[in-house]
Amino acid sequence: MPNHLANSLDNSSQNAQYDKHAKEILANKQVLSRILSATVAEYKGNLTHRTILLLEQFFILAE
Repeated sequence: MPNHLANSLDNSSQNAQYDKHAKEILANKQVLSRILSATVAEYKGNLTHRTILLLEQFFILAE
């Protein structure tokens, strides 16, 4: 019977895989721009290509 530590290690491994896959999905500009356009006030109403341009400007400035 697995103990608490074994369960915690299994969960952290699963969470790490989940995080990795989520980051890969959100790294896609099309996916991220659709999410932002539907949820964030500053991006609402923008077409996907316009949101991508805004994202690219933001990430250039953030570097």
